[in-house]
Amino acid sequence: MIGFDSKLAGGVTLEAFRKFLYSADLDSSSVRIARYGKGLDVEEYCVPRRLTDDTDMAVDSELAWSFFERGYSIVMGQAHERWMAVSKLCDELQLDRRQLGRVGVYVSPAGTPGWLTHYDSEDFLAIQTDGTKKWDLYTWPTDVPQRSLPKFYTLAEDQQEKARNTVRKSATVSLTSGHHLYLPAGTVHGVCTVDQPSVHVTFRFRIPKNNPRNGE
Repeated sequence: MIGFDSKLAGGVTLEAFRKFLYSADLDSSSVRIARYGKGLDVEEYCVPRRLTDDTDMAVDSELAWSFFERGYSIVMGQAHERWMAVSKLCDELQLDRRQLGRVGVYVSPAGTPGWLTHYDSEDFLAIQTDGTKKWDLYTWPTDVPQRSLPKFYTLAEDQQEKARNTVRKSATVSLTSGHHLYLPAGTVHGVCTVDQPSVHVTFRFRIPKNNPRNGE
């Protein structure tokens, strides 16, 4: 399901994120950096807060941003609790925060995907807030319970490719700033920025354990 609302554009931009990154004190668990599905070790973009404790790591903004400039995507988790701009977006959407799972800001360079084709185990709403992203959507050949779907990222690389070959592309959509896309759990998708860096925010929704879509 695709829609557009101009009120959703403008707040969570690339430049706004860069300024936030340089001003915030983010711990190592709050940020992931990846390219083509391979994430960096936190030691590559985080530093100890204290010389005497290398377990308390903070994101080094200059290191993190330098990876973005080299074609890596940056993802900040639980963004509605860390960044006021995302919290305001949550309020604008009138979302019930008690039903929210993970909330992430995805900051992507031009032309290089951070993650390969995959699916999520929760329903989610994606809001494009800056730039343009192309979404390739896929369908499964048969209707199978959610818990039976192959977990792409838990498989060996050769098995990941085999699993991806079981799905068929059903649509390609381009989202520009202000567009939103709702995908049910289990929808296989691949996302890539087009010709300029872009930003989108995802709001994932918890599925009750007794929901039939969990395969129970």
